[in-house]
Amino acid sequence: MHKRVPKKKTIIGQKFNRLTVIAPTNKRRSHMIVYKCICDCGNTRYVTSDELKRHHITECVSCANKNKLELLKEYRAKHNMHQYDKDGSNPLIITKSRQNRNNTSGFKGITWDKTQNKWRAQIVFKNKAINLGRYINIEDAIEARLNAENELFKPYLDAFKKPD
Repeated sequence: MHKRVPKKKTIIGQKFNRLTVIAPTNKRRSHMIVYKCICDCGNTRYVTSDELKRHHITECVSCANKNKLELLKEYRAKHNMHQYDKDGSNPLIITKSRQNRNNTSGFKGITWDKTQNKWRAQIVFKNKAINLGRYINIEDAIEARLNAENELFKPYLDAFKKPD
């Protein structure tokens, strides 16, 4: 007597958020079948059943980008950030103390210029890199950077402070 092998459950026709599974393809990703899906907007997307079932992919790329943009707009409105990027500046970025991981000086905006054997000071404001000069002593480069921060950043940040 033959044992019946149960048929695999098909996901064709099932809907996962905005994607409806249309058909399997001959492609494989991580040994899994890649399925052709149609988004509610009409775009096609190819995903594995695992990506669908785990909700890793729930829409086409176009819809995902629109949703990210909407979330960004909501976040900016919630945090009153709509005016920040008009001039290419953002108080959240200006106030971050994080420096480039290649920075060897330990101070934001100060790097060693091997070609001239001097410390280079620079600042970026309103999407423009401003060279503040090259200095023999790191202390002088840091002082130039701090002066530029006070001159450029302070008035800009003061304009965004909330009244007490």
